[in-house]
Amino acid sequence: MIKRKLDYRPKKSWPERVRAFFNPPRALTQSEVRIDLYSTCWNEERMIPFFLRHYEPLVQRIIVYDDGSTDRSLELLAASPKVELRRLKQGHSYIAVQTEEMSHCWKESRGRADWVFICDMDEQVYHDHLRTYLAQCQEAGVTILNPVGLDMVSAYFPPPNLVLSETVRLCVRAFLQDKLAVFNPNAIDEINYTPGRHLAYPTGRVIFPHKRDVKLLHYKQLGLDYLIARSNELRGRSTAFDREQGWSLHYERPAEDIRAHFDQMLSEAMDISLIGKRPPPVFLPEKS
Repeated sequence: MIKRKLDYRPKKSWPERVRAFFNPPRALTQSEVRIDLYSTCWNEERMIPFFLRHYEPLVQRIIVYDDGSTDRSLELLAASPKVELRRLKQGHSYIAVQTEEMSHCWKESRGRADWVFICDMDEQVYHDHLRTYLAQCQEAGVTILNPVGLDMVSAYFPPPNLVLSETVRLCVRAFLQDKLAVFNPNAIDEINYTPGRHLAYPTGRVIFPHKRDVKLLHYKQLGLDYLIARSNELRGRSTAFDREQGWSLHYERPAEDIRAHFDQMLSEAMDISLIGKRPPPVFLPEKS
């Protein structure tokens, strides 16, 4: 004898079923998309104005884990009503601590945000209509994006009152910047970042879009002077443990190597609008 599975859910009346047929659930609009952003900071006062100008119109919350900044970073971040400052935990390696924090901190956004961004201060998630695109992805069941990573390059460091995506347009393709920086916290169980977030192994309901329409813009190459100075600062933070793991070795390069690589990038860079329309030059940045 076949047993019927009993369904105790209340049955909809005929008028309710008709109304549901002709009035399906309304798709989420771009104005209703809720986004939380998580980032880390250490002495980023030159990048913070660009960072906030890009993300403040896009997200509801910006949670920043500071690692003991001694410049004006905390002052600039605290001036934004959307920023929540936290202290990054300390450990034998700031790279290991950052990786662990960024792999788990976003879980607090479950039930309160539709998407989370996990970005460094010099990284910008880019699409001409990003919030609308995310609403469309959510309607289509997409739960995670795989952005096209680009290293942006400029001969000089831009004035702080500009919008970087409008003024620094030259770029080269950078596969190690294809970071899984945007995902639905309610669908992804674990993101499992590797150091530098260059790779990730997400678990849960992992559904990518059919087409890669979003880019991740990496603004490290903003003039040779800035690049060398920032490399020197970050080299001073590397520990013996970091070097043993092979992390951040690109900060160990001598200035002449940095200059040669920068000049090559600048000479071969193309406008961001051409990405995907013809093969771009490819550079493989060193792993963090």
